[in-house]
Amino acid sequence: MKTKEMESFIQNRAAKRLSRQVSPEGKPKGELFIKIQYKLLDNPDFRNKFMKQGMSRTYYRMMRFVVRDIKPYDPLDIYSSYWANGHLATDIPASKLARDLGLPITTVRSHIIKLEKEGIIKIDRLEADETPDGKQHNVFILGTWKNGYEQWFIEDVFTNNANKGGEAMKTAKKLEPINKKDFVKEREYDDG
Repeated sequence: MKTKEMESFIQNRAAKRLSRQVSPEGKPKGELFIKIQYKLLDNPDFRNKFMKQGMSRTYYRMMRFVVRDIKPYDPLDIYSSYWANGHLATDIPASKLARDLGLPITTVRSHIIKLEKEGIIKIDRLEADETPDGKQHNVFILGTWKNGYEQWFIEDVFTNNANKGGEAMKTAKKLEPINKKDFVKEREYDDG
């Protein structure tokens, strides 16, 4: 094939693949993915140790539930309290993780302790008197974001990144919180 024909072929193929992944309204069909950086995959400790351990399943299931938008039911207001302040966080209960993964809750709790000890996650432990429902909750912080760029603590741990999570956390806390009412108005305007 000539160069232009090859380019056209590749573009058409990519367009067909994209059209299978996006609904007519332009929304994803639910076939989203979790990105794993090459720098992690190239790291032998990540590849040969972390990925072989059960805690990697627990971690990636947590990652699946990181809050990036306003949820209809969010008693801890994860979006405004964490995402709007630059944190990649989830409040998924350990019991749900255990059910989803088909593991005993004690195993999932052990994974969570190991993930925190390794610096892969940070846990914000909210006491019952700090929550609207009067129950103790854990918020799992998996990384930070700023200007559309996400920095996961796992990358810091396995790639010897200079930030080492702590500096990223300091930077994230300096972000201005988003006004939830303005965000909702903006979304309503965009949709209609």
